[in-house]
Amino acid sequence: MMRLENYAELLKYFDELGYPLALMQKLELKQQLSDLRERKFFLEVNGQIKDSKYAACFMLVRPKYENYFAIREYQFTLDHGNHKISQIFPVTYEDLWHPNRIKDPITKDAAYNLASGRSVYFEEMKKWQQIDFKQSDANGNFKMRQFVENDGYSLKDDLRKYPITNLATDLGEQTLLECLRKGNLESVCFLIQGKEVIKFIEANPQFKTINIYDANRKREVQQQLNKETDGNFNKSREQTKRAQNNDDDARMVGGSKRRNAHRNGM
Repeated sequence: MMRLENYAELLKYFDELGYPLALMQKLELKQQLSDLRERKFFLEVNGQIKDSKYAACFMLVRPKYENYFAIREYQFTLDHGNHKISQIFPVTYEDLWHPNRIKDPITKDAAYNLASGRSVYFEEMKKWQQIDFKQSDANGNFKMRQFVENDGYSLKDDLRKYPITNLATDLGEQTLLECLRKGNLESVCFLIQGKEVIKFIEANPQFKTINIYDANRKREVQQQLNKETDGNFNKSREQTKRAQNNDDDARMVGGSKRRNAHRNGM
């Protein structure tokens, strides 16, 4: 007999991991939970993220002498069109024997970023993780690299070396930091020779820096950036903020003039 509490818990965990179940998948889950003769079953979720297709195959296990199932791991397969990447991610809980809360969940977005080769920061373990595509274990699963953020690497300090206008406000800086820690490839504006230039950046904790790409997402090298900025990477956050404030002042003056013209016309 299925425990309704277990069913509700599992739905919550699927949602927390970023894989909300469709109606047919919920019915399949209910049917599997009703058969306590089995101690393990699999449930697959398919979809699309960004411009790639994915498949996530979840393994649910019932501990011996217990009448509940828990998600123990899932295999995430990302189809880029010309090649596929597959990796098994564990699902861990605060209480190993009586799962109550997922610890440092590897969500769908995190799995996508990891499978795309980027690093993701996990708050509870205070570490960055990145898939090492050059090494795999006996089961064919890629090994995971781990980097401690305070081990000579500060993402915030590294960002402030560059003339990024997104850093002009505390909120903008915090938002950008959160996105990069999630492993995202983020669009930002560089202030180069007085003009805003769109670039993309991602965290690179292994080499204690950020990777920078142009608007076409082509990797830029240090020498190229030196040429663009005349070697001046150390524009402070205050300088960038002042440039942004001058822009805002100009917009406010223009807006005030337009409002006055509108009033005078009434």
